[in-house]
Amino acid sequence: MAFPASSHGAEIGIKRCIMEQDGQWSKGYNGAEYPVSNDGFNFSMNVTICKEMRMAMAHRLPHHDGKCRQLHGHTYVVRVYVTGEVQAVSEDNPQSGMVVDFGVVKEFLKSVEGRMDHQFGNETMDAYPTAERLALAIAVMASHDLQPHLPPGARVSRVRVYEEYVAPQAFAEIEL
Repeated sequence: MAFPASSHGAEIGIKRCIMEQDGQWSKGYNGAEYPVSNDGFNFSMNVTICKEMRMAMAHRLPHHDGKCRQLHGHTYVVRVYVTGEVQAVSEDNPQSGMVVDFGVVKEFLKSVEGRMDHQFGNETMDAYPTAERLALAIAVMASHDLQPHLPPGARVSRVRVYEEYVAPQAFAEIEL
């Protein structure tokens, strides 16, 4: 569900939505109705959060016809995205108002770091560790190691990997 388009921007639409709360429904800036949570915020749509880490890894691509054939290394930026609904605010839920606590994703990224940081990727990860295959390996790890720790309805939605000193417009991304 998208916020209504207006010349005043989404922020005014959100404020108007909250101010005109009427029972369980609220009128948006253009008159559209939205369901409202118990604390007045409209969070019935999915929200995506992202946590990133940096790690160093050496590798070589023996079949490459350029410099990557030689042993070299990169500082990689790894981003893990989680998508889901924002949890209702409740005093018995420590993740109230969140898709998931960033700390849960951080712990998963620490485990990735422990397995891959300052390693020779050809030996520890994959015989042919390209950025694409690195993203795929982390996506598989996230499916097994992170997904079980997410709240119901939340899911690992994307993993992105790029070399830190290369323009971030060049990346490998896996959508789950």
